[in-house]
Amino acid sequence: MTPFDDTTTGRIKSDAQQILLAAGTPQCIVWAERPGVWQFRKTFRLSGDSKPDDDNSTDHTTSYCIGSISKIMVATAAIILIDQIAECEDTKYMPLRNAWKDSISKHLDIMLRRQHGPDTTISQLLYHFNGPPSMNDFIFGPDGTVLLSKKEFLATASKIIKDIHAQTSTDDYGWRYNNGGYILAGLLIEKYSGLSLGDFLKQTLFIPLGMNSTYATTQDFEALAEENKAAAHIVSINGRAHYIKRPMYFDETVALAAAGIYSCTKDLALFSQTVLGVLTSQDMNGAITFNTATRLLHPRWVFEDGSSGVYTYCGYRTTLDSTKIGSHSPNRALSSPPSECSCYTLGVGQDNVPVEAIYHGGSVTGYECSFYLLPNSDAFVIALSNATGLVDASDHISRLLLQELLLQPSTNSTEQPLKQAMPPEQYTSSKPRAKEQSRLSVTLPLRVNIVEMARGGATERQAFLKRYQVPLPHLAMAIHLPPVRTGFYVNRKFRQSLFVEENGSNTMAVYIGGDIEVSGKLRFLQTKSTTAIIVAFEDDTSAVLGSDILGDWKCLDLKIGRDSKGDAVTLTRNRAGNFEVIYRYEELFSETAKAGLFPFDDFSSPNH
Repeated sequence: MTPFDDTTTGRIKSDAQQILLAAGTPQCIVWAERPGVWQFRKTFRLSGDSKPDDDNSTDHTTSYCIGSISKIMVATAAIILIDQIAECEDTKYMPLRNAWKDSISKHLDIMLRRQHGPDTTISQLLYHFNGPPSMNDFIFGPDGTVLLSKKEFLATASKIIKDIHAQTSTDDYGWRYNNGGYILAGLLIEKYSGLSLGDFLKQTLFIPLGMNSTYATTQDFEALAEENKAAAHIVSINGRAHYIKRPMYFDETVALAAAGIYSCTKDLALFSQTVLGVLTSQDMNGAITFNTATRLLHPRWVFEDGSSGVYTYCGYRTTLDSTKIGSHSPNRALSSPPSECSCYTLGVGQDNVPVEAIYHGGSVTGYECSFYLLPNSDAFVIALSNATGLVDASDHISRLLLQELLLQPSTNSTEQPLKQAMPPEQYTSSKPRAKEQSRLSVTLPLRVNIVEMARGGATERQAFLKRYQVPLPHLAMAIHLPPVRTGFYVNRKFRQSLFVEENGSNTMAVYIGGDIEVSGKLRFLQTKSTTAIIVAFEDDTSAVLGSDILGDWKCLDLKIGRDSKGDAVTLTRNRAGNFEVIYRYEELFSETAKAGLFPFDDFSSPNH
């Protein structure tokens, strides 16, 4: 049974298609449900519905890369390993018994904090407290290519941490969302389980729950029929969606634990149904027990910004009238501070009582996704879209459904509407709860015009992307500047290189490489004799600037260092926190290698 009448369903479909039009995103599939009471499943398409969207639709088994929603699965797997397997199995798992307060350095060869203080615990990694610094620009290229191998992650992360400690006198700790903590959690699971992370997830979570269309290994995903894989797209500044190669962040890379799982609305619904079910039944059997679900959703960190938010292993635990919803979406990265177009809040429930929700988002180049679990309301909302759009369509469409459920919870049922949030005194955390500021939603209109928010966000994204377009004066100027030598510029400490080559018609290209993979071809454009920028080629979609430019690759400017003869000898980029990464020209390496080959282990040179 659907929670909406025909008029409401028609309005949702119309608004969703307008959001897709603003984003340029081809489609978004949604599944909202209160198990046993109502269910709403639909595929919204930019060109209109051409397939049935009834309960038998195959759309709901089509796989999308769910990005950081993968972290929920990895956190669940870690709970199963530590709380269930380590407590019951043989001595192989003894070191993990009651290990939540163990420092990660006890189990892996890495120290996250300065040695004079306690190191980060396993539990803290899963709610992003005192974790490693962000290092997306070493893990990924600006087009989303995974550059860093699993075997080099610990050593490279340690060098980055040491460099930051050497350059700063104060500790940069506290709550900080990042991928590195979950990569460490994945390595921990592999160390003690003796399995790859993908196989452990499959055996302990996906198979027991019946998540038969969820994939965490290359072998399983490649065996899937092409028609069951959602095509990946990126939307250009003019609003056109271009097909791109799907990101493959499986076991061969470090990215699986942070953002690599492929899943579908059906399987994510099964996961949500299971979690909600054991919370009600308090069942202590099965892959996910009552204790597992409780630990997954338990508040860990209280934000002191008055936003009525805490963080759990499953994401933000907040209320629908809070600005925390949507926080994981790329929509938040477009302006500082974020604008109303991404920070708008929804209303409150009956009697002006806020409605509680647990939220996580996920985005990788080519896909954007949103996940809401409402434990007090016994409901969930899932939205998966197949593009990096001008706005994150899944963010706006999931909030569109939540707003309709909030304002018109059921027209075909006598069931109660979405329930109120847990009273503040029931929150528990290692920190006292901050005094809440008055909620803006009380004075907002009853219904937020989410379509207009999406359109405004698209305009902001277009303005943001213009900084990565090549100004015409720069094109003409570059012809008359002293050239940069072609070849390899290498940073051996962080195992990353830039390969510069001529591209014809007075243009140059650059490839960014790690120790396992190389980015697609990007444009290398000199702006002065001592500066250059990296941008995408306008006529080439083989390498595009994806969602990662909104993070550590936001600065794509390079400084050119020249010797007394005027030859380029270094290229330097600034990353977050004014941390410089210097690439030095290596003549012998440049003479014996070509783009696509980065044989770090076969060429000895001092670290730089």
